[in-house]
Amino acid sequence: MLVLSITSAFAKTECDNPIILKMLKDEFSQSVEKNLDLYFYYRQKLFNPYFAEYMDEEKEKLDDLDRSQKYSPEEFNQILKEKIKNIYKDANSKFIGIVKQQKVEEDDSTYQYNQAFEKLLDPYIDYQLSKQQQAMMREYDGEEDAMITSHFKTDPSDEKLFEEIVQNSFNIQFTDIQELSKAKVSTFEITSCYMTLNLKQKNTTKNVNFKYSVYFDSLSNEMPLFPLNFYINDRESDFKELGHYLIQEYGN
Repeated sequence: MLVLSITSAFAKTECDNPIILKMLKDEFSQSVEKNLDLYFYYRQKLFNPYFAEYMDEEKEKLDDLDRSQKYSPEEFNQILKEKIKNIYKDANSKFIGIVKQQKVEEDDSTYQYNQAFEKLLDPYIDYQLSKQQQAMMREYDGEEDAMITSHFKTDPSDEKLFEEIVQNSFNIQFTDIQELSKAKVSTFEITSCYMTLNLKQKNTTKNVNFKYSVYFDSLSNEMPLFPLNFYINDRESDFKELGHYLIQEYGN
């Protein structure tokens, strides 16, 4: 539940109260970001053990190559360096090829490939893979514990990049704001609203129509926003799943 203090006298109705609109916009952006963050978390939860297995397989191949004695130490060292210089992105490509074919039940411990999420997260995933790759190469060149240090190092660019993805892909504006109905029960007043959510993306604008309700208690100076009878494009929806819906339908 969002609790909004009423401080504006310029709104015609509760529906176009700028405080509510700002809170809605922030809520939508946070919901999208939260869903992307959760998707990436479960993606990494599956990718990390896969990468460990991938590394073991590649190490066995290199060990076999080393035992063959076909190459001098210098030649083998060059082969090794070439093999690992893009190993994270190589593993990620094979990982995607596998998970795209899998059908799994979504729960709190599994990950299922989603093209819309992957497309939005592509620059973030690429950034993370590049960081890990650079750390591996530094350790290969003699920087002790470079990979461990990189893993635990706080990187402000992580959060910034996530925010940029949301802002660039879901630049939200509200239009066609209407008051649909108003009902009063005791000291409570419930107003049903309708509006169009414009998602301004590069060279295009996509629209989402939705309805919601605001609830006002005349004995209070606060206005909670409830997901009562919440509809997206005339389809009853779960307010908590708005971020997932926007990514799925409009992230492509």
